[in-house]
Amino acid sequence: MIKLLIAVQADGSYDYTGIMCRFSKERKVLRLLDILNSLGATYRIGEHNSRDTFRLTLPKSDPIYQFIYYMMPEKVFTWKMLALDCKSLLVFLDELVCWDGYKDKRSSSWTYFEYCSSIKQNVDVVQAIAHLCLKKATYSLHGASIRLLVSSKSKTQLRTLTTNTIKYTGKVYCLTVPS
Repeated sequence: MIKLLIAVQADGSYDYTGIMCRFSKERKVLRLLDILNSLGATYRIGEHNSRDTFRLTLPKSDPIYQFIYYMMPEKVFTWKMLALDCKSLLVFLDELVCWDGYKDKRSSSWTYFEYCSSIKQNVDVVQAIAHLCLKKATYSLHGASIRLLVSSKSKTQLRTLTTNTIKYTGKVYCLTVPS
């Protein structure tokens, strides 16, 4: 069901009948059909329209709809996802590439992928999941989109930051944790 969560967030919408997905890319249609069939989901397939769009609906009556809506009521990744087991979190990261992500397909031994979203909470949740899976995840702004680079490399690189001195007269707290 984790794979379906990713697909719905990327290309689905909630309406009065359930979850509706519309696609023009055949690879996404085939992937979603494979996911739904593996789950034993009940779904309806719509006709192609003049813009060559494929429509698929998962009805509210299907229990899978209830899970998807519970985990993502606003079609935005939620912090509930951090409670998933490690295997499910890794499936989550792998599936992102198929919907709103990118990895260089020239090499089968990829060490990173990019995830893009205009919704900050989506990026924050994906970044937290990546860190829970012991991956490095850093983001940058690209216009209205946020690009998150997720890497399996354990080393990070720091750049020099400009620092300023600010006058402050209150208490300053320092966080420490046991090692």
